[in-house]
Amino acid sequence: TFDSNGNINRALFSGTTYQARQTITASSGTYTLDTQVGNEFVTNAAINGATTINLANLNTIPSGYVWRGVLSFSYTSGVVTWFPGNTGYTVKWDGGSALTPTANDVETVVISVVGGGNTIEIAPLKGRA
Repeated sequence: TFDSNGNINRALFSGTTYQARQTITASSGTYTLDTQVGNEFVTNAAINGATTINLANLNTIPSGYVWRGVLSFSYTSGVVTWFPGNTGYTVKWDGGSALTPTANDVETVVISVVGGGNTIEIAPLKGRA
């Protein structure tokens, strides 16, 4: 279903709905994507410095259920470090290596986690160079 702002609301486990889009505003630093808050994350500003991306509340995903999120960000510069705060989880990238963002471009990745598991799977939504 769509709300009055055009955001998609999706059923979550017990039938509860939530607003899918969560705006993250830091231009560098740490982004923590909360799996209980939403599944679409967008930045208000370009990443322009060293940035860390982590996931929160992975332990609340029921065993066997899949949380899938989308992260979009515009990128200017800086090293992006993916999920160092998610100790105990293995990160598997589609293509075998982490995304290297392209300057002055918008990057979008899909992130999947199966509840009860210990793997974060991530794939860019555009081709690799």
